[in-house]
Amino acid sequence: MSRTRIRGLLCALGGCLAWGFSGTCAQYLLDTWGMPSLVLTTIRTLTAGPILLAICALRGTPADIKGMFATKSDTFHTLFFGLMGIFLAQVTYLETIAYTNAGTATMLGCLSTIMLLVVVCVRDRRAPVPVEMLGIALAIAATWFIAIGDDPSQLSVTPLGLLMGLACAATITIYTLQSKPLMAKFGSMPVVAVGMIVGGLMCAAAAIPQWSFPPLDMGGWAALAVMVVIGTCTSYSLFFQAILDLPPVEVGMLSVMEPVSATFFSVVWLGTFFGLTDYIGFALMVAMVIIIALAGDKQ
Repeated sequence: MSRTRIRGLLCALGGCLAWGFSGTCAQYLLDTWGMPSLVLTTIRTLTAGPILLAICALRGTPADIKGMFATKSDTFHTLFFGLMGIFLAQVTYLETIAYTNAGTATMLGCLSTIMLLVVVCVRDRRAPVPVEMLGIALAIAATWFIAIGDDPSQLSVTPLGLLMGLACAATITIYTLQSKPLMAKFGSMPVVAVGMIVGGLMCAAAAIPQWSFPPLDMGGWAALAVMVVIGTCTSYSLFFQAILDLPPVEVGMLSVMEPVSATFFSVVWLGTFFGLTDYIGFALMVAMVIIIALAGDKQ
C-alpha cells in the first residue's frame, strides 16, 4: 500500500471522526441553546477561514488568493465551491440535525456515496465494478438498519428532515467532484480557507434578518470552539486531502464512518439511545470500510 493511499485513508477516516463529533456539538447548540443554523454556520466559517489561512502562512505555503480569482474559470470554481461546498452543505447539514439528530443527519449525508457512484459511472460510461457494488450494498444495508430503529414498519425521519438530508447529500456530491481540480492547482487547505470565507460571507448576508446569539455558558462556548477547530478546520482539511489522494467514489464510501462517529458521541455525551438494529448498521459500515481499504490497491 503506497504512502499516498495510506495518507488518504487516514485523512478520510480522521475527517469523518472530526465531522461526526462536530455534528454532536451542533446538535447540542441547536437543541439546548436554540442557536439558528445560519448564525452557527456564519460563526464557524468566518472563524475557521482566517485560522486556516494563518496555518498556511505558518507552514510557508500561503494561499494564492489572487490566483484563485485570476481567471474567469478559477473565479467561478472558487465562488461555486464557497456556495455549494461551504454555504449550502453546512446549512443543509445543520438543518438536518435540527429536524432529526446528529447521527441521522450524517447518515443521510452518506447517501452522497450512491450519487457519486451514479455520476462517475455515467461520466466514465462504465458499470460499477464489484468492489463498488459491494460497498454500496453494505452502505445501503447499514443505512436501512439505522433508519428503521426498533420498528421496521416506519422510519423515524420526518419528511422535512429527509428533504434536508437529501439536499445535504447532493451538495456533498457536487463539491466532492467539483473541488478536486481547484485543489490540485492551489492546494487543499488554501482552497478550503478561501471557500470558508466566501461561504461565510454568503451565509452572513442570509443570516442578518434572524441574527441572535444566545448567552452561552462554558459548555456552550466549548462546543462552539470544538465546532470551529475540530469540526471545521480539521475535518475539512483532512477530507479534502483525502479527495486529492483517493478516488472520489472511494472517499464517499469511507465517509459512511461519519454516522458511526456522530452516533457514538451522541450516546456518550448526549445520552441518545440506540437499539440493536443501529449497532448492526454500524458493524456493516465498519465492514465496508475494511473492504474498501483492502480492495482499493487491486483496482
